[in-house]
Amino acid sequence: MNTILDAKLFSVLALILVIARAPVSIGVFAQTEDIDATEEQNESDKKRIKDEIRTLTEQYKAERTQIRDQNNDRDTARDQIEQLRDQYKDRIRSYISDVRPDIAYIPDIDREPDLKFYNNGDITGWAVLGGQAYGATMTTFEGEAIHMGKGVWKVSSTADIYVSERHVKLDLNGFARSGHIMLHGTGTFGESDDKSDIRVVLRGHYAPVAGSDNEFAIAFTNAQIHNTNSGHRIPLALVGSVIVESLGTEPVSIAPEVSDVPTIDEILS
Repeated sequence: MNTILDAKLFSVLALILVIARAPVSIGVFAQTEDIDATEEQNESDKKRIKDEIRTLTEQYKAERTQIRDQNNDRDTARDQIEQLRDQYKDRIRSYISDVRPDIAYIPDIDREPDLKFYNNGDITGWAVLGGQAYGATMTTFEGEAIHMGKGVWKVSSTADIYVSERHVKLDLNGFARSGHIMLHGTGTFGESDDKSDIRVVLRGHYAPVAGSDNEFAIAFTNAQIHNTNSGHRIPLALVGSVIVESLGTEPVSIAPEVSDVPTIDEILS
């Protein structure tokens, strides 16, 4: 199976996979390199933001000096500089929002979460070790999310994952936006002398289940377990669903905004 799929086609296939609850295709496991590509993209984004901030800061300092040179009245100069500073802060925020919306809006530290979620039954799939697939199960997956603006949700959760007979408990953090979700965390496989320190990255899709008010299908179709002791990377795929409940007085929606959506019959016809 080709490992590079058209993005739109892959999204459709991922949602069909979730709804059908079918066994995961081995083609999913060929996407391990995408995790590394994502990490490289994150570093590229950080560099772009850093370079833009440096450029805007230099421009701000030049204009600030110009204002000081052109105004003999200190109060007038101070007011103009404060306005200029606010303008450049807005420009920086706008740039970060365009490049990385998941870090552009930081909620108040004391803010309460907007919703909670928990798995609706086991989230199951496969992990590939040594060329063979082993059963993988997420027996618990629960957490909370804060709406950060522009459709971005900051997610904090815990999970218990079993691969074959080995168990790991994880603290997972990440973001969800427009039907896409990315979580990461660390943990330890095994006990006593057989411990393995691991890092887990879970990337995939979510979508509201047709006919349900608060159930969302979730498919971590591009994921991996990284054994930090040995350096081995284990491709992973998990499929299931979660129940989402609002924690505020007003209902909240995490469903991606869509328009002109074809029916499943139209997609498969």
